[in-house]
Amino acid sequence: MGSRGAWEVARFDAALRLTPSLLMPPRRRNAGEAREGRGIPLRKIFATVVGAGLSVAALAQPAAAEEICVGGPFMVFFDRNSAVITPQAAAILDNAASAYRTCGQAQVMIAGHTDRKGRESYNVGLSQRVAAAVRAYFAGRGIPGGVMTTEAFGESRPLVETADGVSEAQNRRVEITFGPGSGW
Repeated sequence: MGSRGAWEVARFDAALRLTPSLLMPPRRRNAGEAREGRGIPLRKIFATVVGAGLSVAALAQPAAAEEICVGGPFMVFFDRNSAVITPQAAAILDNAASAYRTCGQAQVMIAGHTDRKGRESYNVGLSQRVAAAVRAYFAGRGIPGGVMTTEAFGESRPLVETADGVSEAQNRRVEITFGPGSGW
């Protein structure tokens, strides 16, 4: 660790860090030498910290990494006429389940979509099945069923616009969102 990293002992706010230049005691001067004003005596820093309601012990502790809720969207794709979760989709769903744990008990929105190949009624049913497959996968990873909501959009919200009857892999998907601001 460099000398700068060793001296960074606390974070008052996003704009101010205690660094070696602030912690260095003023250098000793000869009687006639001008004062440089470099460095703040530690007693003033501690008084400021305590006066602000912070404990001096907080200076010795590194700032904890704050976990941020990343609510997606996470997107997994399905083969044509299939609600089987592929290994690639499973890896994405595992990442989403892990990310969910940083969001507490947030609502999980699971939206199933299909391409425009086939009858609309069939595609709505298929989008229900792919959403249900993702919901079951999440339940198996410890996400409570009570926080999950599924919606089947069929072919009504394509990711890639196509003509009716066209099979488009990017439209056969499930989108997952959770946390603040999630939903459709």
